[in-house]
Amino acid sequence: MEHYYNNYKELEMWKEMERRQGTEHEREMMKDIIDMAAMKLDKIPNVFPNYTLHSPLHSENVLRHMKNFLGERIKDLSDEELIILILSAYMHDVGMYYDKKDISSIVDSDEFAKYLDENPTEYLKYKNTPDLVSDVINGFCRCYHARRVRKFVLEVNEQNKGILMKSIDILDKTAAVCESHNDNVRSIISNSILNTNLGYSADMKFCAILLRLADYVDFDGSRTPEYMYHFLGIENKDKNCIDNWKRHLNSGGFIFGVENGNVLGYCAEPDEPYVEYTIRCLLDEIESELRECNDILQVCNIKWRNFRLPYSIDRKQIISHGYNYGEYTFTLNSHARTLGTTINETVQTVGY
Repeated sequence: MEHYYNNYKELEMWKEMERRQGTEHEREMMKDIIDMAAMKLDKIPNVFPNYTLHSPLHSENVLRHMKNFLGERIKDLSDEELIILILSAYMHDVGMYYDKKDISSIVDSDEFAKYLDENPTEYLKYKNTPDLVSDVINGFCRCYHARRVRKFVLEVNEQNKGILMKSIDILDKTAAVCESHNDNVRSIISNSILNTNLGYSADMKFCAILLRLADYVDFDGSRTPEYMYHFLGIENKDKNCIDNWKRHLNSGGFIFGVENGNVLGYCAEPDEPYVEYTIRCLLDEIESELRECNDILQVCNIKWRNFRLPYSIDRKQIISHGYNYGEYTFTLNSHARTLGTTINETVQTVGY
């Protein structure tokens, strides 16, 4: 098979794979699987043009961030762990690709019915607001995309491109890691498949941690090219879509190695207070994930229990343009009644 998506070969995760003796057969199989996944990832904008990019570039970024988290300890990965991590970078979002047949069958599926049952607001939109039906379906697709990795695994196996190591189905285990990235972080501990450890040859919990964090920190403008923002007319879309694109457009991304790796650096130059607010909210989420994942490391295999992730994010390089950002309040004094009257008259004057 001719390979079209070759940029990963320049990344340290793949170079480490090439240094491993006796993995030649697995590498050839991985190239085919990566090609199959990348071709689907490239087509996601055809179905969901408003989403930030889940392209092969995102997969490459995830691989870079995995290496950034690992540092020199990349050498401590077993062959199985390394294969699972590389494949998961390409497979974790492959469920975002839907063909026309997939789309047409969504509303009749048991999964969609369950989604509406569990999300009353979405149910009301779907039943009462025809103009929002496509938004509800989009929300469902985003929510369930990680589960659809099993469909991709079936396609790979049908072409006899699966990978067996020590009689273990590597793709099946990789799928479990991919599914977990969209679940609550604490579910990593209770997930029975992630607790198997492949006969001590791969720590599935550690792989799940590394994938979800590398995916989380791929947060910069590479996933929202400005030319696409204008070409797709994102500025005319719904508020959530606009906010998500602007948040990425204004983000400079993360810097690793701050304070001996204990802190993640971050830089951004937002030009709107609300965009900065959404950026800071996401950083809060990532810090929470880092703390949770550091705790979960204590129940990983013994070789990873002394592995340390960054525990906080340095936000000093968030530079506000055109405003001062902070938690401000104002208190009405004895002139409050006059102020209230003035505001009321002004509002009425401008016609609100």
